[in-house]
Amino acid sequence: MGNFLAKKLLIFAYRLDTSVGYGAVKSFFRNLLLNESFRYKKYFDYSMITLVLVTVGIYLYDIKNETGFWLTLIEVCAILVFCIEYFLRFWVHSDMHKIIIARISEWEELRVRPRWWKLFLELFKNKLMFVLQPMSIVDLLSIHPGLRPLRLFKIFRYSEITRGLFSILATKKYEFGVLFVLITMTVFIASSLFYVFEADNPKVNTYFDAVYWSVITIATVGYGDVVPSTTESKIESIFLVFAGLGVLAMLTSLVTTTLGQRISAVREQRSHEYIGKLKEYILVCGFGKMGDELCLRLHESKIDFVVVDIEQGRIDHAKALGYKAFLADASKVETLKALEVVQKASFVICLTKSDIVNISIILAVRSMSKTIKIISKANEAKNEDKMLFAGANEIIGLGLGAQVLAEFLNSPVSYQAVYELIADDKHVLAEELLVEYARDDLLLSSLEAGHFGCLVLGVIRKDGEFLFNPKESVRLYQGDRLVVIGRPKRIEGLHLRLLKGGSDA
Repeated sequence: MGNFLAKKLLIFAYRLDTSVGYGAVKSFFRNLLLNESFRYKKYFDYSMITLVLVTVGIYLYDIKNETGFWLTLIEVCAILVFCIEYFLRFWVHSDMHKIIIARISEWEELRVRPRWWKLFLELFKNKLMFVLQPMSIVDLLSIHPGLRPLRLFKIFRYSEITRGLFSILATKKYEFGVLFVLITMTVFIASSLFYVFEADNPKVNTYFDAVYWSVITIATVGYGDVVPSTTESKIESIFLVFAGLGVLAMLTSLVTTTLGQRISAVREQRSHEYIGKLKEYILVCGFGKMGDELCLRLHESKIDFVVVDIEQGRIDHAKALGYKAFLADASKVETLKALEVVQKASFVICLTKSDIVNISIILAVRSMSKTIKIISKANEAKNEDKMLFAGANEIIGLGLGAQVLAEFLNSPVSYQAVYELIADDKHVLAEELLVEYARDDLLLSSLEAGHFGCLVLGVIRKDGEFLFNPKESVRLYQGDRLVVIGRPKRIEGLHLRLLKGGSDA
């Protein structure tokens, strides 16, 4: 009989484990209740916070007023929602069918008789872990209409900030434990002495009165309703006040440090969320002088970018400027994966002060992707070939600087023309092209100078006006002259296009 029941139970557990529908439904509710990155969780949390505040407001209104039908209906619906939520959390806390599969399979493998009491005890302990959690107790008690004020504690469950704060506080259990023991010992000693010294004080009738006096004295509140009347008690009060100041200082320091850690964690999390929202960005590795100037130009050009550096001071400076920056080692594959470099980075710019580090970043990026464009700064000319061999697409010497690099990121064609001109390339010319014929709708964009590999530096009007770095939307008129940089053959092609009035025909 036992083996028959075990077999039926195992079949049922396997059906649940392999059921696509059951798994999808449970996964949805588990994500909705527990997964911070689930897209619908924040809407659920906001809805539950609103419901909690509304029901507590109804409770406060009900103290001195009669609750009408609609308010009563809202409370009934809220109780129903809280009950459903509690049972859903109870359900998704663990997968009982997996425990059943593991235990029954173990019995069959060892060929032993089913030990049902051990199985039921394990299942009971598993669910009891959920029931005894502080927030689970609050969830259960707050369902009762008479305990509605407890629902305010449920906000801690729905608020992302408080959830993170409690998780950080949990890492400080030892420090808070030491502080709790210190406060408890101080209160106990002070209360006992005060109870002895103030035996004849009519306001100290019980030991709790002494405890009350000790607590408000340590907290430096001193309401004045219980005051020492003997010399011994007054001396004790003086020492207790100083002890209270010390305890409060320790508590304040501990809480402040914890809050600082939480704020940093929230900022880091939001920065990662920012990357998740980007479709494409430029990764800048190293925030020195050149990196600072480059980021400024990218920011002015409204190009999305992310800064990574291993020095805290530089990261703080980048964040102060409003940039998204991370304290991390870009030469590590884990860092690149966390930043979703393969999926979203269009360029990786290596601007650290060490060529060895730049080469390490190049190798790490290239090991993950063969298509990402990598630009690296060469601090020493002898390392340029090594960087190219490692997989860099372009090498930026110290003499060129961030201005040319920013130009490359905005327009590779313009960068190539300026680079070759600066490099004193004998095959690159700067010429003026006359607009001999121009129809009414001839725009600079219709010439498609970039297609010919040329850079239009400016437009000289017939009246002598000079338009530097003209926009594509600039209209051209007969008699205007274009200042163009490019190779001779390419300039010739652009000239022919200009003679045709910007038309391919």
